[in-house]
Amino acid sequence: MNAKGYLLDDNGNIVNKRKIKVFNKKLLEEDGEVPKVFRAGLLRKDTYDSFSQLMSEIEDLERLQEMEESA
Repeated sequence: MNAKGYLLDDNGNIVNKRKIKVFNKKLLEEDGEVPKVFRAGLLRKDTYDSFSQLMSEIEDLERLQEMEESA
């Protein structure tokens, strides 16, 4: 176990209770913590519908910016 409480294998990779690697040692921060982008839930598996909605919102924001710039 590292200082942050994660279970480690013999190579320093984070593993789960079944000893299956879930995080490569190379990805860990210097203090042994998982990078914030993974802890904060910023990366998650979206469905096609969520992705479509996100793209639509981005397009709406781009149109709004264009309108503001031309005004």
